[in-house]
Amino acid sequence: MACGLLSWAAAQANNFNELELLQQFDSANVDNRLQLANRFFRQLHDSGFIDEDIQFSAAVPPDSVQQQVCYWAGELLYDQQQYQQAVERCLQALPLYHGDAAADCISLISLCYVRMGDYKQAIDYARQCYELDLKSNDPDRISSSLNTLAGIYVGANLPKEAEPYALKGIEYCDKTGNLQRLAVLCSTAADIYHALDQQQQSLDYATRARDIDLQLGNNERVAVRQMQMAAAFIGLDSLTQAKDCLQKAIPVLQSSGNYHSLGIACNKMGELCNHQNNHSEAARYYQLALQIFQAMGDTYNELHTQLGLYKSLKDSLPDDAEVHFQRYNHLRDSLYSNQTATAMGQQSAMLGNAELQAENEQHRARARAYLILGVILLLLLLVGLAMYLRQCRRTREFERQFNELSSNLDETDENPSQPAEGQPSEEQTPRPAHHSLQDQEFMDKVKAIVDRQIDEGHIDVAALAQEMCMSTTTFRRRFTAVVQEKPQAYLMRLRMEKARLLLDTHPELNVQEVGLRCGFEDKSNFTRAFKHTFGVTPSEYVRR
Repeated sequence: MACGLLSWAAAQANNFNELELLQQFDSANVDNRLQLANRFFRQLHDSGFIDEDIQFSAAVPPDSVQQQVCYWAGELLYDQQQYQQAVERCLQALPLYHGDAAADCISLISLCYVRMGDYKQAIDYARQCYELDLKSNDPDRISSSLNTLAGIYVGANLPKEAEPYALKGIEYCDKTGNLQRLAVLCSTAADIYHALDQQQQSLDYATRARDIDLQLGNNERVAVRQMQMAAAFIGLDSLTQAKDCLQKAIPVLQSSGNYHSLGIACNKMGELCNHQNNHSEAARYYQLALQIFQAMGDTYNELHTQLGLYKSLKDSLPDDAEVHFQRYNHLRDSLYSNQTATAMGQQSAMLGNAELQAENEQHRARARAYLILGVILLLLLLVGLAMYLRQCRRTREFERQFNELSSNLDETDENPSQPAEGQPSEEQTPRPAHHSLQDQEFMDKVKAIVDRQIDEGHIDVAALAQEMCMSTTTFRRRFTAVVQEKPQAYLMRLRMEKARLLLDTHPELNVQEVGLRCGFEDKSNFTRAFKHTFGVTPSEYVRR
């Protein structure tokens, strides 16, 4: 087991590459940070810490890059059980979030404070996360927050307050089908009922969690659940079954590097040995647990270790036992002070009302939405007729302009080398008085792009605006001011103009081929547009 602690130190050393990259990232300038961030995430991906290979392009804002690096650095440090450093990284990331996106970061800070035994801070951040998740109305996120809250109250030795959060979390989790989170919530429920001395219920939840993790193939978590089952078996005085569970769990926890759970398992094995009056063996397990928890700064679990050592040594080494008992009393007083209990009670009351407040807000929001919808429907009814008449007038004007333009085109086709009677040649045609030279150049460029788009079969106002080096909104405004017609109507007019010309001059083309040449992939859409413009389908037009 001592070798296990050495391998823990080696495991921390193996993470040097990521930590070194983080230090370089902190001191680098903006230009080098992007490259270092991508190296950091590539290292996390290659080591299997994250599934997605996150890589940032130069277009990503520097604040977004820093936010992601700091958050995932917090996740990495939490995994390495360096909880204070994880909190510092998350607090760097937190101001860079906006709205509900901060929930994961806040939740991680809360979990770190739980591990450090600072339950007042933990519950404060958990409250913030829970309120954000309630607003999202996402059952998966809500179940995660409820599990965090339940875990904090368990850690603060308030299992009765933890129970409703865990059970409510399981209800939400059953809606989502998230088996991994369901296993975690069942595990939390097992801890709660163990603390409430309802050992059969604790065993049932721990067994359910173990079965889910077996199904998911997560051997390390199976070992954690076996450790919880052992605690319940000890409470049920089934010591043989408890020992069997612990003997299976401890080697897996040691080999996987989960030293926090290993320390708890050693505590349980020490408790089991004390039940069997094997106090020397109990002291050996408790000493190993003490090394782990003191190295991690986990005062909550050290509290139970100190009490176990007192019980193990009080007959054989009473002076040493007294030292451990004094340390136990000191930890208990610091962890469960009246001030902390009062603060957590206040937070519990606030959190107990949070869900009800969120539900009331949802009801009020729905009522406002129905009222707004009713007003909108009334307005639509009042203006509907006016809009319809206006559209009819615009359609008639469009048909008039289009027919006039089509007549001019027909005359040009009949006399391609001669200008129309009474009209100057193209070189001599004066520009319309209401168009400036800039407007005419603008329209010439638009016409050229539209002709090419129609030939390519891809007609799009946004693409047209982009080629004109304008935003879509700016282009629409400029175009409408010059042409007194919206771009979409103009495009449709030119497409119909080309369709009619093709039908007149290319009888060898069928209707679908004409539609394709005018940018219509679907024949029915082309037929509908043609009939809307000319009053007849393309086939009827050809026959006439």
